Amino acid sequence: MKITSTTPFPDLSQTAGLLLVANSVAGIVDGLIPGIPPFGDRPISLVYQDKGPQVFWELQDHRGATYRVGLSSKGARWQNLAYQLSHELAHIKFGPARSNLLIETLAIAVSIRALELLRFDWGAHPPFPWDGWEAYAADLSKYIEREKTEQLSKLPNSIRTEFAGLAVKEKLRRLEVARVEVEKLPLNDAQCRAWQYAAATSLPWADIRWSGLIGIAMHTDPSPTDDPRYSFALKVLAKAIPAWVPDALR
Repeated sequence: MKITSTTPFPDLSQTAGLLLVANSVAGIVDGLIPGIPPFGDRPISLVYQDKGPQVFWELQDHRGATYRVGLSSKGARWQNLAYQLSHELAHIKFGPARSNLLIETLAIAVSIRALELLRFDWGAHPPFPWDGWEAYAADLSKYIEREKTEQLSKLPNSIRTEFAGLAVKEKLRRLEVARVEVEKLPLNDAQCRAWQYAAATSLPWADIRWSGLIGIAMHTDPSPTDDPRYSFALKVLAKAIPAWVPDALR
């Protein structure tokens, strides 16, 4: 995957720097989930939008020759940009015509893992010359922890109490109980996002086979091959869900 163009981003004059940082993130996601995305290896264009990150999937997109990725990060906040962008690049690898709780959870997991890998990549191979990259990269661990603390604080009241300190089995039980109320919310609702984040951090990380996630969102009924219109309401077919995904999150 290659990011080839961008619209202007607020408080950021370094358009060339943005593209270099974005492509360093794309390289990490490509390495994590190798292979050609299900809708082809198209050039990617970044678009700034206040309403939040997304891979656009309108008629012009699924018939087009490029992917348009919207981000809401402002200024040279490369950690935030990397977190948002890696999530959206994961959707391109999965198949951007579909999303749901599981797909969003897996995209968040990709973002977390991408930032962990960028700790080493940005320190050893800076996207562009700057003396601060090593310290900046080292701070990614704190960024991940800050994001975790913020997201878990937004969990539904029914499962939030002491969630972070629970055993994984109990976390999964609570997530399964809360799923009924969370499924009634939009995927980008704050509590729904918090559920997705909590679910991502409750995955069996040692068992994750990232490469097996390519094209996972293509396995719905109907499939995006038969109906390429975007849908957030279709489940991934059970046979296509990796065995390491806990039952509570399927």
